[in-house]
This record gives sequence, structure tokens and C-alpha cells, in this order.
Amino acid sequence: MFVTVKAKVYTDATGVATELPVLLTPVGVLEPLLDYCLYRSHDRSLTWMSKATRSVRMFLDYLQTNPAERDTYRLFQNFAQRLYTGTFDRETGLDPSGLCWAPRSPQDASHIITHLSDFFDWLGEMRPEAAKVNPRYGGGAFDRQTDEAAYQYRRSKAFLGHTWAANASPAEAGHRVRGRRQPKVAKGEPPAFPDERFEELLVKGFCVAGRDDYRGMLITLLLHGAGFRESEPCHLYIGFVAIRKASQRNVDIMRTTHATNE
Repeated sequence: MFVTVKAKVYTDATGVATELPVLLTPVGVLEPLLDYCLYRSHDRSLTWMSKATRSVRMFLDYLQTNPAERDTYRLFQNFAQRLYTGTFDRETGLDPSGLCWAPRSPQDASHIITHLSDFFDWLGEMRPEAAKVNPRYGGGAFDRQTDEAAYQYRRSKAFLGHTWAANASPAEAGHRVRGRRQPKVAKGEPPAFPDERFEELLVKGFCVAGRDDYRGMLITLLLHGAGFRESEPCHLYIGFVAIRKASQRNVDIMRTTHATNE
């Protein structure tokens, strides 16, 4: 019912076109979204506009499957919930709505909610009823601190973030429906090969069908003992390395030592 296409938009008679994603509906182009993309085309990429268009299309699909709901805020709230849970009944595995949405990651769902909130904020300046989809509220001190932290994060990630105000407007309140926060994962030690078995790795790990893989041994030694990066051994040429008879004698000594220790 709703289709996203790329189109060249001419806004004057100069012949200069702007390539934008356009959302087609049964009655034609969704003009408010087109105007919004044109408005943000100076500071947003084509990828960002495609994601914003996708978010609006998803909301319109949800709107079509829930025509009885008249409360726009409740509609948006339920839409945001379905982003996290999906639209399938967990007991029957069926989806009467026909949307067939799988649960989305918290990050993706949060991006969709933010795209729609920003769009309806912009549209609400011309059509006040649009601001009621996800209205703002004053909130407490903690909410204002959260909004300020979110603003600073978006400012640091934006390509033209240095042109934004240093701080969020104190009069600007947060939205009632927000994306869920990402769970924090404590960083631990990365997995590493046990040092006490490194000698065993060299002696047994590189012997296949009675033949020793000297190249693998040497690369392992360079990475483990010489501090080489993973990509550096790939820059070595055969002429840089000369195989000598002492190599086999050293391997035999290592095996004898290892057998004695066992």
C-alpha cells in the first residue's frame, strides 16, 4: 500500500535537482514527508532520510491496521511497543494484523521512535494536531539531565554538530514516548590463549600427519613474542625467511623437553 522510491525533486526553474526518498501512498506522494526531507537535506544524508522515510511508512502501515483507535498518542504508544515485541501472538504464532513484524533490537526501535518524534515535532509547527502524536512534557530534574545527555550525544555524532547550540534549550521538554535505554554490559578481559600451554601449542598444534608447519610456528612466535600485529606477517615474503637445519633440531629439543616435563 505504501512504497518508497527515489526521486529527483525540482524546487525551482534552475534545473537543479535534489535526489530524495519519496513515500508513495494510494493518493499520491506524501507531501509533508517530502517537505521535511527537503528541509533537512542541507544537514542530513540520503541514508538518514531513507531511514526516516522507512519509519514513517511503518507508522502508516500500523495506522492502517488499527483504524478504530482515535487517540493519536495511544496509537503511537502502542506502535512503539510493537517495535519491541513484534506483532505475532506468542501463543498461537499468528498475526491477525498482517504486519508480520519481528521484534526489533532496542537500538533500531529507538531510532524509529526518534525519527518519528522529530518528524511530528517539525510538522506540529504548521499543524498543531501533529504535535499530539508524541507530545512533550516538562519532566523532573532527572528527565532534564537525561535529555541534555541525549542532546550532547546526538550533537557529538552529527556531521555539523559543531553548528548546534552548546546545550539543549531549557524550555524544550522530552517526549512522553521514548526509546528504551540500551543495557550496559560490563567489559571483561578478552579471551586469550593460556600462556602455560603455549609450548604445547607449538609442539603439537602445528604437526599434521607427522609434518611440522614451520610457517605457522614462526608466525605464532612473531605474534606472541615479537609484538607483531595480525596483519604484519602477511607482508613477509618467502625470501625474507631461510629454513635452516637448526630449526628441526630446535623442534626436537622442544619435544624432548615437553615429554620430560610430562
